[in-house]
Amino acid sequence: LSKIPSHLIPFRLKSKLFFGLHSDWALHFIEYAILAVLLYFTLASWSVLNRRSGLWLAGIWAVSGIIGIINELLQNGTPGRTVSFDDLAANLIGSAIALFIIFVAMQRNTGKI
Repeated sequence: LSKIPSHLIPFRLKSKLFFGLHSDWALHFIEYAILAVLLYFTLASWSVLNRRSGLWLAGIWAVSGIIGIINELLQNGTPGRTVSFDDLAANLIGSAIALFIIFVAMQRNTGKI
């Protein structure tokens, strides 16, 4: 959706969705939570690094953040779209919460919680 001109985005995606938040923010949050989970499982399946490392999760968060920054900057050249720091925050918060849930699940599996 980030490269679609704003006048082509259906009204329902620009309205409020839940908890008084604009659906755009919620969609960014959900999109980047899913991205973080997919990055985690992709890298875990490759056994690239120690899966129990919090540093590894921080690296995934950084990669999803870089993708979010690039995504926001690309919107600048799309008619009717602008760079939004609120969207970038939603991207980072969505991926951070997803990775935190993964971290807690890993700790439970190892008996540390």
